[in-house]
Amino acid sequence: MRLYFVVIFLIISGSCGNRNYNSRKEIALNQENKIKDDSSLQNINNEPTKFILDSAKLYSAFPDELKVYININLSVLSLPSLANYYDGWYNFYDELSLPFFASGDLNGDKINDYATLLIKDNKIYLYVFLLENDKIVTHKKLNESSLSKYNNIIPIGLFIEERGVNLNLAFEEKELYLEYDALVYSIFETSSKLYYYNAPTRTFKEYAFTD
Repeated sequence: MRLYFVVIFLIISGSCGNRNYNSRKEIALNQENKIKDDSSLQNINNEPTKFILDSAKLYSAFPDELKVYININLSVLSLPSLANYYDGWYNFYDELSLPFFASGDLNGDKINDYATLLIKDNKIYLYVFLLENDKIVTHKKLNESSLSKYNNIIPIGLFIEERGVNLNLAFEEKELYLEYDALVYSIFETSSKLYYYNAPTRTFKEYAFTD
């Protein structure tokens, strides 16, 4: 999913998108109250995981195994609330998409990995979760930022830049050819970062990214 699709959609959607967002936001807030009574969505500290159900289909977009992994291994962190998302991002995503979640083969082993935003207090974090044999085996923190500089409204969206393309990246002399998928961390109408896996070091390199 590429960033220019966001721009095109926002131009087309206009005020109609804002009305739809307000409706979805009201649904999300109502669903948040229901989640607090669901023990399967509690972390080990018995605190509600801040995951907003916009619909049953939207809930299914977030993998159960990732939810469990986060609640066990990163229990002090929570998923962002869609109700706190900047509407410019949320308008773009359809009912089967989440702005804070992305999935793709990030390390070239032909198995889809996960990436998600997580929050604690006024901090927002970007984590990737690498899978082997359909099981999460490790996680890595790629980015940390303060929500206060965004007035506590989340303007960040995650996308997958699919493998098989050459990218012109800022401050890089050569094009980067994607042998496998890359993760795009995009701040609405501000900047984007691309995270691409370096196999020899088993780390992700960060690039300034424009599309």
